[in-house]
Amino acid sequence: MTANQPPELDKVFGSAFLRVGILLGLVLAGYLFYKHATKPEMEIISANEVRLQRQSDGHYHVNGAINGRPIRFMLDTGASMVSVSESVAKQAGLECEQDAIFTTANGKIKGCVDRQVEVAFGSYRLFDVDIAIMPNMDGIALLGMNALGKFNLQQSDGTLVIQHKQPE
Repeated sequence: MTANQPPELDKVFGSAFLRVGILLGLVLAGYLFYKHATKPEMEIISANEVRLQRQSDGHYHVNGAINGRPIRFMLDTGASMVSVSESVAKQAGLECEQDAIFTTANGKIKGCVDRQVEVAFGSYRLFDVDIAIMPNMDGIALLGMNALGKFNLQQSDGTLVIQHKQPE
């Protein structure tokens, strides 16, 4: 190609389309990352109820506290007790008061119980709650039935509504 000849159009257009395609791909990837990072987890808290949206892992999660220390709970109606890992127990200042054997989906596990603990989630505070401290739970905190049983739970279309039980 000499100085006076125009560049071959297929090379120019091919290069331009490649650059535009890469740019559009980067913009789309950035937009999808932004949408995922800013996707709100629906957690509506009022004096009368807590509304939770089922998360992508299929479970319901709620922000709460154990003895005033922030904890993210996974609701577990199959757990008879509020249960935490050893690392969560340490963060919350829990101590083993009584050794215990727990029957789980993975068999029997040796752990312990801390008694009369304060548990909070949403606008609710519960006192004198027993908490199971269990090894090998990988930093999880389960909100079990010794706490959830004090409430009415209603699930519909991926939303869980938690309300105080009305006296009968």
